[in-house]
Amino acid sequence: MSDLIAALDRALAGYGEDITLRRVTGIAPNQVTADVTCRAKVTASGVEQGPGGVTVTHYDIVISPTQIRDRGWPGGQFPAVPPFDRDQSIPRALTDKVLLRGQPPIALTFVDPVFVNGEWVRANMKAVG
Repeated sequence: MSDLIAALDRALAGYGEDITLRRVTGIAPNQVTADVTCRAKVTASGVEQGPGGVTVTHYDIVISPTQIRDRGWPGGQFPAVPPFDRDQSIPRALTDKVLLRGQPPIALTFVDPVFVNGEWVRANMKAVG
């Protein structure tokens, strides 16, 4: 399956953009943050008016696991969380954030890790911010 990941990496190198995934654990002032820069295909898929007239954009994001694996994200300081048998390096909806296009961190609202023959080969994600 590494050829599937390599093909995705080549495609992202050609038309993707850099984003940052962020995982934060703990409670302020004792929070620990782990960031990793990933190459991604980001598509704005919709806009709506939020509270107070603030514009909210919906994003569809596709990443490969390459940069996450290469950098060992999120690192050993992050305890495993339920479900404990899940690969802790796979981004998590509702708890992990994404930084993109110069914006403040926005929440991942959906993460669909794609597996082929048991190997994680990509993640399809949605974010709103």
